[in-house]
Formats: sequence, structure tokens, C-alpha cells
Amino acid sequence: MDNHIRIYDTSAMTTQSPLLKKIGHNMHTGRWLTKLSAVWDPKQEDCFVVGSMLRPRRVQVYHEGGRLQHTFSDDDHLTTVLSVTAFHPTRNALLGANASGRLHLFSD
Repeated sequence: MDNHIRIYDTSAMTTQSPLLKKIGHNMHTGRWLTKLSAVWDPKQEDCFVVGSMLRPRRVQVYHEGGRLQHTFSDDDHLTTVLSVTAFHPTRNALLGANASGRLHLFSD
């Protein structure tokens, strides 16, 4: 909970996997929200999604190298933190949920 996402090289699972990238990201959700956690895309293993505490509210997709790839937002409907996120395993779709159970689906 130190406001960083860390990416490790786990190609050779050892006890000392090397750190590849450290990304600054506000992770302080407080006691009422589920903790933010990054989720890898099963269709392309070099990208992951994570919710955001930033305003306006959004969900961010990052490349494993630490670059922000895309931001999903909707000023009219997305007004809460989406702390739980997941990619669809076969389609180009992303789901985000807040602590109250509200779901947001982003797709092409």
C-alpha cells in the first residue's frame, strides 16, 4: 500500500524475481473500498488493468513496461471507484465493479 504497482520478471520462478518496473499509482482506497489490484489480460499477456482513485473516475490499462495504454472513463455514468476489474477471456471487453456491486462494461 505504498502507492506503487510493481512488475516482476517471473519467467524463472525464483525467490528473488527481479523487479522490471515500478509504477506510481494511488492505492489508498480507505477502509470502505476493496483494495485496488492489477489483473492481467488473458488475450495479450503484456497488458494489465487496474482501477483508479483519480477524478474523474476511470479504469487504466497499462503495458508491462509501465506505459499507460488506455483509459476507460464515462463522466456521466462512472462516478465511483472501480476497485474490482477483469478482462473477458476471449472478447475485447473489460468489466469493472465498485464496492456496492455496480458493474460497468466497456467493449468495442
